[in-house]
Amino acid sequence: AAVIGVKNVVENPDKVLRDNAITTLNLIEFAKNLKSLKKILFSSTSEIYAGTLKHFGIDIPTNEKVKLTLDDVNSPRTTYMLSKMYGESIMFNYGNKHNIPFTIVRYHNVYGPRMGYLHVIPEMLVKISKHKIVEVASPEHTRSMCFIDDAVEMTIRACENKITNKEILNIGNQDQEISIINLTKTIARLLKKNIDIKTLP
Repeated sequence: AAVIGVKNVVENPDKVLRDNAITTLNLIEFAKNLKSLKKILFSSTSEIYAGTLKHFGIDIPTNEKVKLTLDDVNSPRTTYMLSKMYGESIMFNYGNKHNIPFTIVRYHNVYGPRMGYLHVIPEMLVKISKHKIVEVASPEHTRSMCFIDDAVEMTIRACENKITNKEILNIGNQDQEISIINLTKTIARLLKKNIDIKTLP
């Protein structure tokens, strides 16, 4: 569990750094005393690659062993990425020292029922439902969306498979990349809404 959502992260960077670290530390300290623990699954994020992508570029699909680079530590947005890097480090260092089994999964743009309104697809659904003119930031940026049922299936496999112990796994869909502007048009078409798009930086 973590404080998530770009708006939430930008408005509450102190909470991100505090809560995401403390909950992970409490969990791992508790796990040290569990003799029958089968595995901890640490939920990380594709956001962890953002600094490397921005400064050095990375291949897509991305190998989980790519070196991670922080972006601007002064930016509130960086706190989420940093909290997940810290969490991954906790898993490896506590896990290795105290023999705690774990698997880290980095989720890539999971969407589906009950996801809330803090992500691009539900945000667009609301905008398109309410407005004739829809603002679209970063229209040419692309994302690959992963449906929740697929993410759940892969998460279960990651938990149950013994060879995933102490491994990092990307969970996403590399085959259906879409630009944000085309995603917006697709949602409008499915909602049968005629909209005008105003592109933003």
